[in-house]
This record gives sequence, structure tokens and C-alpha cells, in this order.
Amino acid sequence: MEKSYYKNNMLSFRHAPKVLVGGHRAYNIDRALQELGIEMTFIENIGTFSPIRPSSIYAFTPVQLKKRLQILNFIQKRNSLSRVIAHGIQAGHHLQILKSKDIPIILDFRDDPILQHKSYLGYDKKYGIPLSKKSEKRAKHAMKKSFDCADRILFTSKTIMSYYPQVVQDKGIVCMNASDPEHFIDSHLPGKLKIGLLTGMMPAAGIELLLDACVIVKRDFDELCVEIVTGSIELIDYKKYMLNKYKKYRWIKFKSDITPYSKAPEFFNELYLSVNLVPKTLYTDTQTFLKVFDTMASARPIVVTDLTEQANIIREENCGLVCGFNPEDVAEKIGKILENRNYAEKLGRNGRKAVEERHSWKIRAQKIIDFTWK
Repeated sequence: MEKSYYKNNMLSFRHAPKVLVGGHRAYNIDRALQELGIEMTFIENIGTFSPIRPSSIYAFTPVQLKKRLQILNFIQKRNSLSRVIAHGIQAGHHLQILKSKDIPIILDFRDDPILQHKSYLGYDKKYGIPLSKKSEKRAKHAMKKSFDCADRILFTSKTIMSYYPQVVQDKGIVCMNASDPEHFIDSHLPGKLKIGLLTGMMPAAGIELLLDACVIVKRDFDELCVEIVTGSIELIDYKKYMLNKYKKYRWIKFKSDITPYSKAPEFFNELYLSVNLVPKTLYTDTQTFLKVFDTMASARPIVVTDLTEQANIIREENCGLVCGFNPEDVAEKIGKILENRNYAEKLGRNGRKAVEERHSWKIRAQKIIDFTWK
């Protein structure tokens, strides 16, 4: 029987109110906490700066003022079971105010802008996200402020947590990404040999690696087709390059954004297998990718590149295959799954079971509750 926590309440700082193709960790954690009985108050897109002060109150829009009044209302009604969760490092000033009121704070360190910047500098500027010196300084300041305010810190993997031993001590735990087995369809593999990828249109997505591999696979599996559905992130020049490079292959289809996320189960349900062929950087090596868990929840086998965290998941759960960073090895792993339907079904079943038993958002939320209110 699931525990109930109806006296516990939480204020959540998060970015978007709706679930997009990616970046929906905050939404799913909050929803799962709510389903487990936590009373939630949501503050969305409040920004990094501009705490509420009498002198600046007239500068706020009605929406901005409403958000800050929600914070004040939460402070006034707080009790010994009140908690704050900040999804990301953007709410530092507000966390300082809440910290001064002795309200325990949980930082969901879901992304690391500094590590992304280091990845950009170290990999021929193809991958990662560059920061100006000013932005880098602000990011470091925001991280320090959030770390200092936090009583508990959630890290998305053991690898990312290992970068911050000075702040972990007894207040850090691993809380990986996950999926929702109730949202995704549990079904058998389709008859059609269709490979799909739900991603952004950018070099770091591994689209080119997948398609070059599938050109090789197509020699042995003539019925193979591929569908690439790009998300909200599209680099225009790169998109033109990709469309031009693969336009002669009619069995390769590019489609636009699949949002809202409610349509994602239909996409995965049509696939025979999916992939996550992200290149190796300091940043990607730390990631427990959402799309990996969503593929598992859909009972579909997956081929992934040999990144520390995602490779560990795939090997431990025996739900797919790990490949190198070249088309030949990717093609070999895809072919191994396509040639044996029973094997492919087994991998998909293993992934689905793993999400149900170990990698659901509700399981992650329960871990947060146990860690936060202990």
C-alpha cells in the first residue's frame, strides 16, 4: 500500500507548466509527489533575480506579482512539514529568503551549465553549450547560492554527483531520471521494421550517426524505414544539411515537433526499436537520458552509445545494446536486434519491467519523500 502524506506541503520552483518533448523532469517529479499526497504550490518561470521588495513592487507585471505573493503566502502558512524544491539553479534569491525562514530546501540539480560549457570547449566546439564570460560567472554564482541554500541535493547520476564532493556529504543523493509506465503504451513489437528517434535537430543528437548506420542496415533489411521527429531545438543550417544529405533515401522521414508530450506514446508504439546515439563529452557521460527510460517504458529495445550512465542502465536492465561511436558498430547492434524478433521482444519486456519496478517517476518521488522528511 502506498504511503500518504497529506499534512506535508511543498513549494516548487520550476520552468515550464507543460510537458514538452524533453525537459519534463520537474513536471513529472512534481506530479508524482502530488499523487503521493504532497500538497504542491507551483511557481513557474520566476527568473533568477528580482526578489520582491517594497521599492520594486510597482515594476512587476500582475503575473510576476502574483508569483511573489504566492511565495509570501507559503511562508505565512508554513509548518514543520513544509518544504521547498527548486528544479534548477535559477531561484537563488528566493531560496535565500525561504532559507532565512528556516524552511528546508531541496535542490534538484537537474542540469549543469558549467559542465556543458566545458564540454563545448573540449570537443571542437561541436557539442555542449557555450557561455560568455559574464554568463559563466553568473552561472557559477547561481550554483553556489543554490548549493549553499540547499539542505538536500538531488543529482541525476552518480557521475555528476562525483564532480561535487564538497557539497554532497550527507545532503546529496542520486535521483535519476525515469518514466511513467501509466503514460506509455505496453505493447508487442509491430510487424513493420521501423526505427525512430525523438530529438532535437543538432549535431549532438546523433541523427547523422543513426542514418549512416541505417544505410548499412538497409542492405540486409530492405523493409527498414526510419522516422526522425525533431523537438523544439532546431539548428536551421544543420537541418538544411541533413535534409540535403539524406533526401535520396525515401525510406527516411523527417517530421516536425511532436509536442505536446501526450503524443509521444503513439510515436514509440509504432517503433520496432529506438536509439540514443549521443556523442561522448564530459556532460553527456553524466546523463540518465529521459528518452532512454521512455523507450523502456514503451517496451521497445534500444541501442545506445557507450556513455557511462546510459550504458550502465542498459546493461544492468538488459533492455538493449551498447555500441561504439561509428556507423559500422551501430549497424551491427541494430542488425542483431532486427534479425531476432524473440530477442527484441525480450529486451523490450525487460525494459518495461525495469521501469515498472525500479525506474518510474512515482518511485523517484517516494525516494525524495523518504530523503526529505526523514
